Amino acid sequence: MEQKTILLLNVVAIQFISIFSDYWISIKFRTSPPPNCQLQHSSQIGRLVCGNISYTLVHQHANLFRQCNDVSENCHWFITFQSYLARGEQVESNFVQDAVALLLSLIAPVYALLGYFFSKKANGVIRALSVSTFASAAPIVITMFIIHSTNTQEPRNEEQFLYYTEADWSLYCAALGSFLMGLTTHVCMVEHRHSVERQLSQRRRRQLHNALMSSCRQDIAMAIRARMTVI
Repeated sequence: MEQKTILLLNVVAIQFISIFSDYWISIKFRTSPPPNCQLQHSSQIGRLVCGNISYTLVHQHANLFRQCNDVSENCHWFITFQSYLARGEQVESNFVQDAVALLLSLIAPVYALLGYFFSKKANGVIRALSVSTFASAAPIVITMFIIHSTNTQEPRNEEQFLYYTEADWSLYCAALGSFLMGLTTHVCMVEHRHSVERQLSQRRRRQLHNALMSSCRQDIAMAIRARMTVI
């Protein structure tokens, strides 16, 4: 098995691991309460009391299609519209963002495998890998935008004031997979270019040999001039 094939299979494995693991976004709460509030907390859960109103704060994690509670392990699925009420206001995203990110993340490894193993031409392989590289990078950009939007949004209550988000290991895994997919594309492009140059060089050498073996003076003169361009 070729090294680039092994590299591609490893890339696809990394991408599937990142897609189906739950730690793209880590949702945590700060330990410094807002004014006129008291916060009691442990490692993963807290209770915020502001006057007559109390909030239960829990560390959570999310991927491209669901958000889970670190304590109870209950999950809300983003790809159903009912999830956004249960999801709360910890993450600033919408159904379109989640659906596009999930769709592109699934397209990337599948399209790369189909293009690599079933395309009959090298240009088709390179095109498939290039599309897969951009498709795998898009969910990362969308997720980073969600993290930024969540952390910079105006808090609507004391609970949301304490919550913040950050990238987790699944997102880093996806970034690694996207980088390696781009590297695989580059390897295939370089290999294809060298193959084309080698074929062109061989064709020029054959033309030179045929011309030198010819009795025609014009062919010999052309061969001498062509010899300067042979690689």
